[in-house]
Amino acid sequence: MDSLSQLVLGGSIAAAIGHKQLGRSALVIGGVLATLPDLDVFLPTKDVISSFTEHRSFSHSLFVLFPFSLVCFLLLRLKFKTEVISNQRLFWLCSLALITHPMLDSFTSYGTQLFWPLAGHPISIASIFAVDPLYTLPLLIGCVYLWRHGGVRGQESGTNKSRASDNVFRSNTASSHTANKSINIHYKIESNKIDKARRVNYIGLILSSGYLLLGFVLQGMMQKKVELVLLEQGIGVDKIFISPLYPSLNWWGAIVFDNGVYYDVNLNVLTNTLAISVKRDLGGDIIDFPIPALTSLNWFTNGFIRLENVNEQLIVTDLRMKTGGIGYAFKFVLAEKENQKWEPIQPYQL
Repeated sequence: MDSLSQLVLGGSIAAAIGHKQLGRSALVIGGVLATLPDLDVFLPTKDVISSFTEHRSFSHSLFVLFPFSLVCFLLLRLKFKTEVISNQRLFWLCSLALITHPMLDSFTSYGTQLFWPLAGHPISIASIFAVDPLYTLPLLIGCVYLWRHGGVRGQESGTNKSRASDNVFRSNTASSHTANKSINIHYKIESNKIDKARRVNYIGLILSSGYLLLGFVLQGMMQKKVELVLLEQGIGVDKIFISPLYPSLNWWGAIVFDNGVYYDVNLNVLTNTLAISVKRDLGGDIIDFPIPALTSLNWFTNGFIRLENVNEQLIVTDLRMKTGGIGYAFKFVLAEKENQKWEPIQPYQL
């Protein structure tokens, strides 16, 4: 998912766990922790294929992030003592802010290596578009509202102490009853305002999680619909990849592989329509010897790639990453033909 979504998700989760104890600091800590896994994009790689396939690898692995969350917990423990926030609460604040990042990423089409370094294809549930305002907006509203109206750390306990002090002082005056009543009303208003801000944050989390679940359910429905139509038309199926075509859950696209060819399928939830393209060649016979970059792409995409010979260049397209009529996000040139023979080159992205 995009960086903003990850930032507000981490901030929202951290605030749900520790806002009462840490105030706005919980939002900041959660947001910072949630952006850390994507810093792998700044690490040097040997070429564009390595950059493409190594993103969301070790930095998104649960086997790495769980131990790293313990390190973050120990560092934050130096600043926030146990009388401020308990060990359990602070540890889960760190852990969940970190691990929900790769878990959310795994719901997109790109692919996330949740269990690096174990073998296996990256996890790509593909039930939500990589940038979807309908997912992000509830989290953003919750975080902003909590930041503006949620008070600061210690405000509630501080006001209670002040209240007790004021009560002692006011009790020695003739107007103590009226003054205490006014103070009680003020503190109650402030407390209700903070509680409301926290509820807004909870609601944002619930709505965004519900949207994520809705995408997963709709994806299953779309797959069943595609399989039924393919069966009716006598089209064989080796494997299917289904994902949203736009930042919404209304338009979906499916890639259907069948014995060396593939079909594009477009679906619309609201209009209940489905359109299947003519069959297209996957280009599996264009090259007959392995190229390391091609092997990496084939593994990373779980085989959902197309090979083309365009002007004596070997172009490989990731068929999973498509945006409606705009086209495919990732196309790479891996080799050039010289004297009727393919020669690998330094890969580059089109």
